[in-house]
Amino acid sequence: MLDSNPNWLAHCTEINDLDKSLFQKSTIHLDRAALLLITDGQTTLSINGHNEHIVFGHLIALENDAVIQLTHTNRLDFSGYLISFELYDTEIKSTCNWSIDTTNGYYIHRVPETVIADIRISLAVNTDHLHITIKQFILYSLLKELQQERPIDEYTLEQRIKHTVIYMQKKYNQMMTRDELAAIAGYSPWYYSRKFIELYDKTPIAYLISYRIFRAQEMLLTTENLSQNIA
Repeated sequence: MLDSNPNWLAHCTEINDLDKSLFQKSTIHLDRAALLLITDGQTTLSINGHNEHIVFGHLIALENDAVIQLTHTNRLDFSGYLISFELYDTEIKSTCNWSIDTTNGYYIHRVPETVIADIRISLAVNTDHLHITIKQFILYSLLKELQQERPIDEYTLEQRIKHTVIYMQKKYNQMMTRDELAAIAGYSPWYYSRKFIELYDKTPIAYLISYRIFRAQEMLLTTENLSQNIA
């Protein structure tokens, strides 16, 4: 549903209070991709011309050029954040667009309370002075939540393999084996490796190593950490 590419790095550009932004200007035209997170209360907003009743825990993924607008009956009895970000493709060395495969150009997902609690703690300080690492933590925490999960027996072969790719992207800093990944897909290690190579032109472990390198590149670009610490 949401375009995903292992070569992409996401960079959080800003995090704004949604209710304050709408109070100052009733219509927001996005100039880049964004996530809208409702952290308290409820309201009705017009998103790309569609009225949506959004409540605590809703996470809305929005494409570039999306329009958020207060409705005529709207009351500002909610709070939330608008997290804007850019995508950079490390393979073509250029920014790229984030595509949401829906007819209305946005997607609504429900986020667990524990995730919102972690983000609230991170946002306890003024959003204008957030450190880049906090912004990146918030962005990637929410992007991970958008990865839909279903019972493994409902997946096709390609979807089962993709499920392990998502697992590697989420747990890339942890130890894992081919046997563990094969068990997640529901296949034997030999069959899993063969099908993974057919789809991704590399072994599962080679893919994991490549992804770890991409995340290290991200840290080098967006943080002040020393290269030896990142390594």
